[in-house]
Amino acid sequence: SAALRRMIEAILTDGPVTLDWTAAEAAWEPGAAKLSLNMVLLGREALPRGGRLTLAAEPRHLTVTAEGVGAAGGEVSSGLGATSEAALTPRSVLAYHAALLARGLDCRLTVDERPGRVTLFAAFAAKILNN
Repeated sequence: SAALRRMIEAILTDGPVTLDWTAAEAAWEPGAAKLSLNMVLLGREALPRGGRLTLAAEPRHLTVTAEGVGAAGGEVSSGLGATSEAALTPRSVLAYHAALLARGLDCRLTVDERPGRVTLFAAFAAKILNN
């Protein structure tokens, strides 16, 4: 939705990260909107030197790709895979809570890390966009 896009753009205003929004202007399910915000924050965290975030959404999928020099998703991966809060660091706690949110939405949240690029992918059992 336009409101969600404005909120995400506001989050990124004060930093060296730009946003490419490729999601349709459709009504988002509330849980998916919350998860997208978490994924954007994780993507921003993966870009210590700045770069570009791309948010793409389809009826049952959500992707946030972080591209930039030094992009790293190690803390994201450890947070998504954590089984208890005791193992969390200040940098992995957001990923842990995003994973909990995803589970509650019947969603599978994964991360793929390559040199200069970290991709977060959410696959939902139900539609998240309503035209």
